[in-house]
Amino acid sequence: MDYVYIIYDNVSDLVEADPVLSSDSEVDECRPPQDSRVLQVWKYWLSGVLTIITGTVGLGGNVLSLIILTKKSMRNVFTMLCSCLCLADSIFLASNLFMAPIYMGHLTNIHQTLFFVAESGVHLGLALSIFLTIGVTIERHQSVYDPLNYEARVIQRGRVKLVLWYLVPSIIFSILFNLPRVISYTPFGRSFHQSQGFVRLYLLYQTIHPLTTTGLIPLLLLSVLNWRINQRIPSNRRPSSRRRAKDFNLA
Repeated sequence: MDYVYIIYDNVSDLVEADPVLSSDSEVDECRPPQDSRVLQVWKYWLSGVLTIITGTVGLGGNVLSLIILTKKSMRNVFTMLCSCLCLADSIFLASNLFMAPIYMGHLTNIHQTLFFVAESGVHLGLALSIFLTIGVTIERHQSVYDPLNYEARVIQRGRVKLVLWYLVPSIIFSILFNLPRVISYTPFGRSFHQSQGFVRLYLLYQTIHPLTTTGLIPLLLLSVLNWRINQRIPSNRRPSSRRRAKDFNLA
């Protein structure tokens, strides 16, 4: 297996580093040469070429969104949260763009030196984007279900404090949930790669994050909140639409 795959797929790196869990013969049996070549081709096009295309388009869209959202006329809690979301998404995209040439066979000294930073940026940016998306949905849910108290809360606390109420916990949880992964990329963390107990603990950690923390729980929470919002919005719009139709007929 080549060096690129080892440094990126940390779990495989950990498993293969333990002689008890794996051996060269077992790896050859599980992954024939032709399958390895096919995998490299898929990596080249999906993780390399396609990532560069989508990442570039995404970064351009985020820049345009930030230009619009940061205007004074657009400044409110939602636009400020969306601006933070664009920044978090940009961290994720920029980190992926940095690592894309690796899958295309261009492994330079810069990539080897900054791989730890880029890999950490991918996971931190992804988690932060998901947590901020939840924050935007919660704020939207409150404004739809209780608009009067929501406006009073905005006036009482201020827009900046409300944004920090979502931003600070999102940053803290993004760091905490990804801390074991970040540590595993450091020289200190790599010293534990030979430990079978560390490998099992790391695999258990991955079932919690990202599968649960940024997968199942956000999916369930966003589904429920958006369903409640969609149930609420039509009931608020029907009286006004009927009233406008009645006034039109009278005119």
